[in-house]
Amino acid sequence: MFLQALELCRTAGMVSLGQVTLDGTKVCANVSLRKAMSHGRLTEKQKVLAAEVSALLADADAIGDAENARFGKDKRGDELPPELARRKSRLVKLAEARAALEADAAALARKDADKKARDKTVVSGYSCMATTYHTAK
Repeated sequence: MFLQALELCRTAGMVSLGQVTLDGTKVCANVSLRKAMSHGRLTEKQKVLAAEVSALLADADAIGDAENARFGKDKRGDELPPELARRKSRLVKLAEARAALEADAAALARKDADKKARDKTVVSGYSCMATTYHTAK
């Protein structure tokens, strides 16, 4: 079965078989023989899934046609509005948006500071943030 899966993946262009190393172990599992799929059930399930995929693709085509009618056939719908098409006007809009965000943050900080001053309490972990960054090598 594993070799069949590898061959299917290779045929689909998902993997190229060069040197493949495989290690495994037996793991106890709580399985249901009743829910295991026979060839007949698998065939029926494939038919159901094929019908669902066909319906999803038909929906996608309908959405694509509606978007083409709305935005035009040569447009994607995520183009910049005309007022943001030029760098200068885009910078002005970005500066306005940044100023609004900073004003909101300052107002929130004042509100939080006022609340802390009134309550005279310290909340452990208040405004705690964590950021992670990962790169694969």
